[in-house]
Amino acid sequence: MSLKHALLGFLSYRNMTGYQLKKYFDQSVGSFWNASLSQIYPTLNKMCEDKLVTVKEVESTTAMNKKVYYITDKGREELVKWLMEPMEIEPMRSEFLVKLYFSANISMEEVIVQLQRLIDLSKQRLEENYKGLKHIEEEHDIKGDMKKEALFWKLTANYGVKYKKSFIEWCEESIEEIKNHMSEEEHDS
Repeated sequence: MSLKHALLGFLSYRNMTGYQLKKYFDQSVGSFWNASLSQIYPTLNKMCEDKLVTVKEVESTTAMNKKVYYITDKGREELVKWLMEPMEIEPMRSEFLVKLYFSANISMEEVIVQLQRLIDLSKQRLEENYKGLKHIEEEHDIKGDMKKEALFWKLTANYGVKYKKSFIEWCEESIEEIKNHMSEEEHDS
C-alpha cells in the first residue's frame, strides 16, 4: 500500500487539512499503518501535482491560513482502481521475531521479561482497539450515517482485536514453554 492511497481513502470521506489527515490516520488505521506529517505533506504535494487532489487555502483564526485538501475525480478513479486490485497477504517483517530467533544468546529470564513486556503493550493496544470498535458501533450504527463505511471500519477494528488477542495468547504460551524448558534443564543438572 502506498500512503497516497490511504490519503485518497480518507479524503473520499471528507475534505481535510494535513493535520486532520494525520489525526484521522492515527485514530483509524494507526494500529497497523502509520505515517508522520513529514511523510503526509510531501505526498499531498505530489498528489496535487498529479491532479489527484486539489488544495484551497482557507482563512483561519490562528496565525496561519489552513490548506484544505479535496479529492478530485481523477483521485477517486485512482482510489477505486487501487481498491479493485486483488488483495494480497503481505510478507511479515518483525524485528521482535528476529530477536526471538536469536535469543539463545541471552538468559531465559530476560526472554521472559521481553515477552511479558510485549504482552503488557499488546493489552494496552487491545484496549485502544476495543475503544475504537465501541466508538464505531455507537457513533455509526445508531445514527445510521455512513453505515456501509462503518461496516468496513468495524471489520478492520475487529481484525486488530483478534490479532492482538491471538498474539497475547502466543506470548503466554511461549513463556510457559520457556519455563518448562528451564525446569527440564534444572532437572537434568
